[in-house]
Amino acid sequence: MSDFLDPFVSLVNEVTAREQRPEVLIDRFAPALSELITSQPEEVARFVETLEWPAPEDEMYKRVRVREGADGSWSLYAITWLEGQATPIHDHGTWGVVGVLKGALAEHMMCRVDGGAGDEGVELVPAGLCILQPGSVNTFMAEPDHIHRSGPLAGRTASLHLYGRLMTSYNMYDLEAKRRRPLPVE
Repeated sequence: MSDFLDPFVSLVNEVTAREQRPEVLIDRFAPALSELITSQPEEVARFVETLEWPAPEDEMYKRVRVREGADGSWSLYAITWLEGQATPIHDHGTWGVVGVLKGALAEHMMCRVDGGAGDEGVELVPAGLCILQPGSVNTFMAEPDHIHRSGPLAGRTASLHLYGRLMTSYNMYDLEAKRRRPLPVE
């Protein structure tokens, strides 16, 4: 596993040591993650074989932090999904780069239309769908919130998620209560 991720992790460490602007970071990391995934199919397959998968009866996907910046400025997670599993509607409060290793990931984007930025009175409407196939990479920035829900289209899906902070929590949105609240995820 380490050999496969080492060049990418070295790049992330090198770039984040001298650059903090999210738009510059995702411009550097998205092509690098795409190259990592598409140029080494055998290594990707071996890496995917090492991942822990959720049991068929599990409601949630498996999420494992595989690397992180020494200063907490970034974190890299491997996520494994089975059909029917999905994240809640959430935002990350930071920039991110997501790449699909196996299967296909659907990202349902949401737009906040209540005019607020607080935790109460939240109104969201659907704002699009992005389908990521193996080798696909997507990026996002928190301007002010990248709100979405992700899950596999069908079957087993594995993805890598690079975030601009330690992703130990995120904001979850409750559409019925019209609220946003922090949700610890580790």
